[in-house]
Amino acid sequence: MGDIPDAPGIEDLDQLYPDVDDDVTVELELLPQPPPPSALPALGPPPKRKKKGKGLLIVAVLLFFCSAGAIGYGLYTMGHIPL
Repeated sequence: MGDIPDAPGIEDLDQLYPDVDDDVTVELELLPQPPPPSALPALGPPPKRKKKGKGLLIVAVLLFFCSAGAIGYGLYTMGHIPL
């Protein structure tokens, strides 16, 4: 494939881009200061979390047993589980 040529370095930039001026300055506007914490409105009480209860547990257990049954049925129909 051949040798990889050296890439130009920082010392070569003046030869590659002679028309670029280094004296360019950019003026940025300052952002306004945020208000002090004492000027902010008070926070309300934290929202109450809803308890998911036993419904999620029942769905998870049902999903587990349905998956196990489907896998068992698939293995039985393929002949891997003789009864």
